[in-house]
Amino acid sequence: METKQNIFTRPVFIVLCAVVVTALWGSATPAIKVGYEMFHIEAGDIPTKMLFAGVRFTLAGIMVLLIGFLTRRPMIPKKEDWVPVTVLGGLQTTLSYIFFYIGLTYTTGAKGSLFSSVNAFIVVLIAPLIYKNEHWTLKKLLGCVLGFAGLYLVTTGGEGGSLAGFHVMGEGFVLLSSACGAAGSLYTKHISKNRDSVMLTAWQLTIGGFVLMLIGLVTGGHLQMPGFSAMLLLGYMALLSAVAFGLQTQLIRYNSVSKITFYNLLIPLFGTVLSGIFLHENILTITNLLALLLVCTGIGVVNYQRQNRKTTIQGGKENAVH
Repeated sequence: METKQNIFTRPVFIVLCAVVVTALWGSATPAIKVGYEMFHIEAGDIPTKMLFAGVRFTLAGIMVLLIGFLTRRPMIPKKEDWVPVTVLGGLQTTLSYIFFYIGLTYTTGAKGSLFSSVNAFIVVLIAPLIYKNEHWTLKKLLGCVLGFAGLYLVTTGGEGGSLAGFHVMGEGFVLLSSACGAAGSLYTKHISKNRDSVMLTAWQLTIGGFVLMLIGLVTGGHLQMPGFSAMLLLGYMALLSAVAFGLQTQLIRYNSVSKITFYNLLIPLFGTVLSGIFLHENILTITNLLALLLVCTGIGVVNYQRQNRKTTIQGGKENAVH
């Protein structure tokens, strides 16, 4: 019988899980915007947005906790685990989604999905500075260049290089959210080696979500429950967070950080398509299609593996690794 480690290091299983994770995250962007409408949350009502986010992630954490207890996993953190779990929740849930929920108010679902891919670039570029088994490679760097080119194109609209399409409270906050998510991914790799990944997922969601709820309540947020369909949407959003975070934590635990997080570049593909379907955004423009082509090409480039060797760049020099 294969162990969990063997399963989560098999290439086919990695791709399958990573695609499921990115599809779920991609659906989150239009779901949040639809949620704003269904719960009657106005654009400037930031406290209620924080409360909305907090309820979602707290429910997600409780879902994972229940699953863990039902499968008899060790779900109560040890004394030395509380600080790392709380830091992870602060990075990957509280801070990341403060910026993300505000940012989505001031940008489209398609652009929000595209800019959420930046965390993958950040991880690829920073991971080699932290972990010895992570390396810059020519193909990874080329993939980053292609991805950033796609983001630049969708921001400027391809017109003279003007950044008029970039708004600090919109795309800028989504970028800050991505930076927090990247820091969370790197920190997950650091603390998950000798800890149960399901326990980490459950408590970082619960703690991070609870802090978001407190922020929303203290600052005057109030959430209405307008109907059954809104409750279903909130339940789906909580479930997608529980499943996506759980799978991603497992994948990061058993594989290199950049190998897993670079699949996050699929998020804009799913997010853009689903935004077109559910938000009725005009995604079939030349700019959007070229931007998607660039980031998807970046995925292909960065995940191309040679059979015998790969070229790494360390300290500014090229070295062949066999």
